[in-house]
Amino acid sequence: MKAYIIECKPKGFFVPFSWLIRKFQGLPFSHYALVFINETGLMKTVDASGRTVHQESIENFKKRYEIIRTYKIENLQFGLPEFKRWLYPFEGDPYGYKQVVGLLFLSLGITKHNIFSNGIDKLICNEFVLRFLSFQGLIADIKFDDWDLVRTRKYLESHFKYEDGSLLLTTSL
Repeated sequence: MKAYIIECKPKGFFVPFSWLIRKFQGLPFSHYALVFINETGLMKTVDASGRTVHQESIENFKKRYEIIRTYKIENLQFGLPEFKRWLYPFEGDPYGYKQVVGLLFLSLGITKHNIFSNGIDKLICNEFVLRFLSFQGLIADIKFDDWDLVRTRKYLESHFKYEDGSLLLTTSL
């Protein structure tokens, strides 16, 4: 199994929530997702968006999102069966919209911590990706509720190979 983290933004339509996130974070993307490629080459995305944590084909995902950057996650500690067991409790969990508002307050200096943090009760996209890295033993299991997209990107840039766009997804098969 191969794994990738992607940075992306909605494609083809204006999403006010995404625009606000990009504006306040000063980044060209508003969302993180995971991409998995199994031994047969089948690609799936898993992400926390909309109302839940869910899986879908990469084809459907790319219809809705423009991929800004792709990070290759090497040295996976666990394979597909273990990942499915890890993912199961999260699937269908509600999205943490209040956590995003709490991160906005944090980035504006209004608060010192995310006042709407919910631990693992509700996940936002980057927290889901960070929990995956923790599951793989690639980052310490710490309180990710205060991690915004900027902090997440800095961590990913310093620890993983990346390419702008979706080049890694097409050249690594």
